Amino acid sequence: MGKVKRVERLSLKGQVIVTLLLILFSSWLATVLTFGGMMLWGRLTGSSRFDLERQISKFTAQQGVQLLSVSDKGKVEQVLHGLPYQVVNDQGHILYGSIQTPILHSPTDLVQRMNTTDIHGRWVYIPQFTITRYFPVFDRNGGLHGALVVRYTANGFPTRPSAQGWMSFLSFLIPLLPFLYFCLFSYLFAKRFGKRINQSLQVLMKGAQRIQQQDLDFEIEPTGPNEIGQVLVAFENMRAALKDSLVRQWQMEEERRHMIASISHDLRTPLTIIQGHVESLLDGAMKRPERLERYLQTVMHNTKRVIQLIEDMQKVTEVEQPDFSLVPIPVNVRDYFLDWTRDVELLTSRAGIQLNVHFVDERREATNMFIDPERTSQILDNIVSNSIRFTPPGGVITVCAEIAEHTVTVEISDTGKGFSKADLEHMFDRFYQGDTSRSEIGHSGLGLYTAKTLVEKHGGTITAGNNPDGGAYVRFTIREHDISKAKM
Repeated sequence: MGKVKRVERLSLKGQVIVTLLLILFSSWLATVLTFGGMMLWGRLTGSSRFDLERQISKFTAQQGVQLLSVSDKGKVEQVLHGLPYQVVNDQGHILYGSIQTPILHSPTDLVQRMNTTDIHGRWVYIPQFTITRYFPVFDRNGGLHGALVVRYTANGFPTRPSAQGWMSFLSFLIPLLPFLYFCLFSYLFAKRFGKRINQSLQVLMKGAQRIQQQDLDFEIEPTGPNEIGQVLVAFENMRAALKDSLVRQWQMEEERRHMIASISHDLRTPLTIIQGHVESLLDGAMKRPERLERYLQTVMHNTKRVIQLIEDMQKVTEVEQPDFSLVPIPVNVRDYFLDWTRDVELLTSRAGIQLNVHFVDERREATNMFIDPERTSQILDNIVSNSIRFTPPGGVITVCAEIAEHTVTVEISDTGKGFSKADLEHMFDRFYQGDTSRSEIGHSGLGLYTAKTLVEKHGGTITAGNNPDGGAYVRFTIREHDISKAKM
């Protein structure tokens, strides 16, 4: 899912805490920057106001008493740029101007407020007051003849009703700025946090939909070592386990069908032969002694084949049981192999096959080993019987046993025709016989499968292949059982 960010590696609790801290910090920073901008704006507007006042004061001094004439109204308004004003005489009476309400009521008021500033209002976060500035009008001799009264707001805007409404709105909005910023950043960070969570949830939902559609060929990568990542890991483990379970179920179903087909085939041939000979005997062959013994021998031979097949399947069923366990006992491995090879030599001699045995003990001390002798003999018998079956008379079977500390390795090779490519791929499969003429071979195809299963029960491995000089070999290694477990 790409590179995991550092925040996404945190737990959900940690991510919530970090997100909350980022919201608080961002809100604080935005508020500070806003107030800083307002202060800068206030300074800039204040500087403009002072410049304007100097300009008005200079204009008033230049015009002198001529300013009291209505004919100068155009010049005054041009200098004031639309600011509210009124021009009064030395008695405080209004001569002209945009402010119609009297501000000065007597000559005394005029003298007292000359070159002064009246401020009405309050200071909260931005200037929220009205400034009234009095510019005196003198004649050339310095006599006071009136004044130019200018009124404006602290930010330099004219005191029009719309401007006053704007100022009232700012006065209401500014105390709420920290809260507004908190709401804004809460929305932004919550949206980002929810997007991260939603991505993981979408992965889970798509995975669940694919499982519902019986599609398990996909993988889910965790997003990080947090709770969401743990859920994704658990979901992926569940998917993998479910897939393995379904695959095993499919394989078991295939094996079951193959087993039924194999058993039916293996039983049908000898039973058909038995049935045919019995029918012949019932039809009158019993009255002919020269055929009776031959028919009975054939019935006996095929009966033994059926019994052997049933016994092989019983052995496999026993080994495959979940509660199956080995019975390890202390065994002198050298004496054990010598006794076993004597029994095998009888079988090979009857088949006209030479048996060579090589025994190597690499241990420092020849002590008894804890193995299951009965199951080990079953492994050896199944492999040797397979070699005898495919080795022609005059051939050679070689058994090499090598004992190391806690392990026994045995290789059984022959000079037969060797394994085909199909044999090497399927020889350890259940019911595999390697020959299409199953009834002629006369075996169940369970010998090497049983040997492999028992070797794995011993914690070992088994392999097979062809010798460079011809013939085949089967090599397996079994491990000695733990003594403490063997005594239990």
